Amino acid sequence: MSSLGPRVYLLKNGRRVWYPTEQSFIDSGEKWGEIFHISNYDIRSIRSGEIVRSEDSETIYYVKEDGLTRAPFKDSTDLKLAGFTEADIVIVPKALLEAYRLIEPVQPDEVKPIEPVTETVLSVASGSQLKTTIPAGTVRNKVWDIDFTASGGSVT
Repeated sequence: MSSLGPRVYLLKNGRRVWYPTEQSFIDSGEKWGEIFHISNYDIRSIRSGEIVRSEDSETIYYVKEDGLTRAPFKDSTDLKLAGFTEADIVIVPKALLEAYRLIEPVQPDEVKPIEPVTETVLSVASGSQLKTTIPAGTVRNKVWDIDFTASGGSVT
């Protein structure tokens, strides 16, 4: 579950796939006691599993969490043209997949792999002062004053 709100994700093979409804979670055979809470920052660092198929089907879908839709790929050629590989496919319970509304087949030029949020490197000249927002675990949008001097830096 994410600190973004009451979202429950399937975490599998380094990917996350959102259970869009309580019923899809239950029908997938999952148990409420198996849920653990992680920070908003941590969930965003796990790549979205937007390429899925169910356990009992070879049809591969592009899942859009924001639209709660699933669009099938016509074939493996379209999957590759969109920039995905077989390794990107997450096998999910049928109940999870069916909770997403089926739409027209995906067009390879309409989708791109979503990369996870990563650390940002910031270079600052000595003696500079700046304010920036730095994600820090479960601390949301804490503003740090960073003062760099010739002898080193300090964070307040």
